[in-house]
Amino acid sequence: MTKNIPKWVTTLSLKSLLLLPLTLTLTLFAGVLVLMYMNLDHVQNQSDIVTQQVERSEAAAKLDESWANVRILTRDMFSGDVNSMSEPMEKIDSEIQNINAIIEQSFSLATLDTQQERIAITQITQSMAAYKDLLEQSSDNYQKIYDLWWLETPQMWKPLFYMVNKVDEYAENNDDLETFTWTVEGQKLVNNLDYFYSRLSQIISMHQLVDVDLMKMFHTNAEKTLTQFNYVPAVSDFKAFTFDEFTKTMNSAIELLQQDAQTELRRLDYAANVREQIDTIVEISLEHRHAATTASNTAIEQLRLIQIAAWLFAATVATIMTLYLAQHILNIFKLLSASLSAMSKKDLSVHSQIKGRNEFAKLAQDMEASILTMSKVINEVRDQSNEVSSSSTQLAAVMTEASANAEQQSSQVDQIATAVTEMSTSSSVVAKTAKHTESNASSALEACYDGHEIVEQNKRYAEVLTSELNETAEVVEELKQRCHSIGEVAGVINSISEQTNLLALNAAIEAARAGEYGRGFAVVADEVRALAAKTQQSTGRIQNIISELQENSDLAQGRVNSCLKRVVTVHQSSQEAVDKLVSIQSSVSGINNSAAEMSVAAEQQAHAAEEISSSLNGIKDVIEQNVTGIAQSSQASSFLSELAENQSRMLREFKLQR
Repeated sequence: MTKNIPKWVTTLSLKSLLLLPLTLTLTLFAGVLVLMYMNLDHVQNQSDIVTQQVERSEAAAKLDESWANVRILTRDMFSGDVNSMSEPMEKIDSEIQNINAIIEQSFSLATLDTQQERIAITQITQSMAAYKDLLEQSSDNYQKIYDLWWLETPQMWKPLFYMVNKVDEYAENNDDLETFTWTVEGQKLVNNLDYFYSRLSQIISMHQLVDVDLMKMFHTNAEKTLTQFNYVPAVSDFKAFTFDEFTKTMNSAIELLQQDAQTELRRLDYAANVREQIDTIVEISLEHRHAATTASNTAIEQLRLIQIAAWLFAATVATIMTLYLAQHILNIFKLLSASLSAMSKKDLSVHSQIKGRNEFAKLAQDMEASILTMSKVINEVRDQSNEVSSSSTQLAAVMTEASANAEQQSSQVDQIATAVTEMSTSSSVVAKTAKHTESNASSALEACYDGHEIVEQNKRYAEVLTSELNETAEVVEELKQRCHSIGEVAGVINSISEQTNLLALNAAIEAARAGEYGRGFAVVADEVRALAAKTQQSTGRIQNIISELQENSDLAQGRVNSCLKRVVTVHQSSQEAVDKLVSIQSSVSGINNSAAEMSVAAEQQAHAAEEISSSLNGIKDVIEQNVTGIAQSSQASSFLSELAENQSRMLREFKLQR
C-alpha cells in the first residue's frame, strides 16, 4: 500500500499539506472577487441613481408637507384677528422660502430629467409667488376694513339715543310733530339701526358678505325714517354726522370684500395649481424611483448569479483537490490504524514501514519505536509480577492475624460503653426526677405566694368592711335619734291640734250666742275644728311610722354590731392564715433549693457519663476503622496477588518480535 502514496505526500510538511487546499481555494476566491469587482461599478451606479431618486421623493414629500403648512397657516390667518395676521404671514413667507430652497437644492432645472418636471417646477414657483402677492392684498384689504370700522366710523348708539331724546323734546314743544307718531317711528328706526349695525359688524368681523341684502333693507328702512323727520335739527345732524358715515363704511366694506372674494378665487386657483404640480412632481419622482430600484435590483441579481457561479466553480475545484489529498492521507492513517489494531490484539510484530520527512512519517517511525520499547517493558513486567504475587501472599497472612486482635479489642470496648450508658441513663432519670421535684416545689411556692396575697387582700377587705360597718352603725344611731326627735315634734303638733279644737269649740259657742251676727264666724270655727281633727289623724299616723322606724333602727343596729363581731373574727383568722403561709413558703423554698442542687449534680454526672460514652465510641470507631483497614489491606493484598497473577498471564498473551 505504501507504493500507492505519492512521495510528496510524505515529504511535504503537515502544515503545507493542510494549507494546500486552502491556498488553492483562496486563489480561486480571489479570482471570483476580481470578477465581482468588475461588475460592481454598474451596481454602484444604479444604487446612486436609486439614492438620488429616493432623495427627490423625500424632497417632494417635504414640498407637499410645506405647502400643506402654508394652506393651514392661511386658514388660521384669515380666521384670526386682523392685528395678529403679521405672525402667520411671516410663517407663510418662511414656509414659501423653505419650498424655494428645496426646489433649488433638489429640483433645479438643470438636474431634471424630463420637460414635464421642468414645467411643473416652474409653475410651482410662479404660482407660489402670485399666491403670496394675493395673500398680501387680502391682508391689506382686511387692514383697511379694520381701520375703516374702528378708526374712521363714529359711534352709533350714543348719538342715536341723544337724537331720540332731542326729538322727544321737540315733539313736546312743537305742533308740527306728534309725540305718538314719533314714538312709533322712532322705535322702528332704533330697531332697523340695531339690525343694520349687527349685520354690518358681523360682515366686518367675519370678512364675508353674509346677509348683505337683508342689511341693505334695514339700512334703507332707517334712511326713509331719517329722511321723513329730516326737518328736525337733531335728526338732520344724526343723519349727516353718523348715519352717512356708516353708509360710507358699509359701501367701502362691501367693495373691499367683493374685491377680496375675487382675490380669494384667484388665490384658490393658484393654490390648486401648486397642489396639482406638486402631485405631478411626487408622481414622477415615485415613477423614477421605481424604475431606478428595478434597474438596481436587476444589476444586483446579475451580480449575485455571477457570484454564485464563481463560488460554485471555486468550491468544486477546491473540493476535488481536498478529496485527492484526503485520500492519500487516509491511506497513511490506514497503515497506522493497521499497526494500532494489531497492537490492540496484543500483536506487537506488525509495522507500518512508512518512509519520509514530514509529520506523518515521523509519527509512523515514533510508533514503531514505541512498539519496540513496549516489548522490552512487557518482558521486564512479567518477571516483576511473579515477585509481587509471592509478597502479597505473605502480607495477607499478617493482616488476618491483626484483624483478629482488633476484633477482640472492639468487644472489650463495647462492654465498657454498655456500663457507661447504663450509668448515664440512671443519672438522666435522677436529673429528671430532681427537675420534676424542683418544678413542683416552684409551683407550690408560687401557690403559697398567691395564697398569701389573697389572704392579705381578704384581711384588707375585712378592715375596710369593719370601717364601713362602724360608719353604718353611727348612721343607724343618728337615724334612731332623729326618729325620737320627730316623735317629740309630732307630740307637740298633736297638743297644738287639741288646743286648736278647744278654741274652735269655744268659738262655735260664742258664735251661737252672737246669733245672726256670729254665723260667719261659726262657719270658720267649724272649718278650723275639721282641720284640727285632720291634723290629729295625720299626727297619729306619723307617730306610728316613727315607732316603726325606731324599731327597725334598733334591729339594724343589732345586726351591724353582730357583723362587726364576725368581721373581727375573720380578720384574726386571716392573720393566722398569713402566718401559716409564711411558714409554708419557707419550707417549700428549702425544698426547691435542695431539688435544684440535686438536679445540677445529676446533670453534671450525666454529662460526665456522656463524655465517657462519647470517648469510648470514638475509641470503638478507631478500632472499627482499624479492623476495616486491616480487612481492606487483606483484601488488597489478596487482590494484588490475583492482579499479579492475572498480569503475568496477560503479559504472556502478547506476541513479541524476536
